[in-house]
Amino acid sequence: MKKLSFSTLALSLCITATAETSMRMLTFGSEMGPGITEPGIMGFGISPNGRYVCGSIEYAAGIFIGDLETNKMFYSVSDSDEGAQLLNINNTGEAIGFEGDAGILFNIDEKETFLLSSDKSSYIIGQDISEDGRVQVGTLVSESFQTYPAYSNDGGVWEILNMPDIDFGYFNQKQVAARYVSNDGKLILGNVGTWGPAILWRLNDAGEFIPDPIFDGYLMMTREDIEKPYFRFTPEGMSPDGHYVLIEVCTYDGEVYSPTMPAVYDTRTKELKVYDEAQNIDSYEFGLHPTAIDNNGTFIGMLGSGSFNMGAFIMYAGKTQAQMYTEAFPEYADVFECLDMGGYHMPADISADGRYILGNGWYTPSEDPMADDAVYYFMTYVIDTDSQSRVEDLNDENTNAIPMEYYTLDGIRLDSPAKGLNIVKMSNGSFRKILK
Repeated sequence: MKKLSFSTLALSLCITATAETSMRMLTFGSEMGPGITEPGIMGFGISPNGRYVCGSIEYAAGIFIGDLETNKMFYSVSDSDEGAQLLNINNTGEAIGFEGDAGILFNIDEKETFLLSSDKSSYIIGQDISEDGRVQVGTLVSESFQTYPAYSNDGGVWEILNMPDIDFGYFNQKQVAARYVSNDGKLILGNVGTWGPAILWRLNDAGEFIPDPIFDGYLMMTREDIEKPYFRFTPEGMSPDGHYVLIEVCTYDGEVYSPTMPAVYDTRTKELKVYDEAQNIDSYEFGLHPTAIDNNGTFIGMLGSGSFNMGAFIMYAGKTQAQMYTEAFPEYADVFECLDMGGYHMPADISADGRYILGNGWYTPSEDPMADDAVYYFMTYVIDTDSQSRVEDLNDENTNAIPMEYYTLDGIRLDSPAKGLNIVKMSNGSFRKILK
């Protein structure tokens, strides 16, 4: 493996901030990166505080970390045929992933550290890292390609997590992974098999991770005496504070599979909430596939599967109806419609407080996305949802402010509201949005 070189490049602001929200498209600036077309990067993880992002250069050609506060990007080009990815990043700017057959840590000081595996494994796939970097989790892959859920404490050699003494039915126990860790390093979330059930490991007072099979009592393939059996119970995310586990479930009656549905497991009360209400969105029959959740219980996901989907959605905490991004963030509807049309739009991660949302997908700047000469490339975006971009009611009983001035989204003053979304300056100096 060659010695990697590092550079610092700029993040560009693609869409001008409105009074309430802003959206960035991450690029390699004028240098365009290591021989690729713009923007050419896939963001996979955002730090809980929303400052740092990480991911892969297009086609896994390398790895990158972006600092949204300083508008700097740090990247490394890989010469491995198997590619490289950074999957998650903590609040100190330390990210975890893999390059070729080696697990890696990479940080904003341009330092790369290779993860140490045990003798029985051939390589590590780093998946997540705690806030202080002390606990790292991922997958050990043996020479026979059996995978084990594993973790490292204080930078030591990775250890395999114990499995629960329970019948897993037909699920493949030779393919187990650890995928997420809470900020404090006390909870680890993983899964058995590709569609297998979720397992939660809890750190006890003796410093041992004890497996908690949270699927027990829900999964039809492991028990027959349960009231609401699910055919799938797949972990898809965990809130940074470890309060919520995000699950994808579906039912099967012997003939028909239901659409996939999001579910949220409360690790404190040990209660499961399934979002099984029919959704008022087009193509709901393809199912909702959740991808990330914040500390408040708001989660994001995609309509359809990861390989081909029809757009991103957000389910706000306390709500039961999802909103597609084109509805939740109408000022960016053109961008999201283009991403959705590309057939791959990945809502990748959300910050701990829900303010920042990271995603990537196929995008084209062409005026006609269906044109033969339209060129698509990977685009990564970050939405700052401060004050939220949802349409607000101007007759809010909590304020006596009245509309004073109207503007288009690009700042042109209007005599009266125009058709579509308008920015309104209120008599108390605040700004709001109205949809006419």
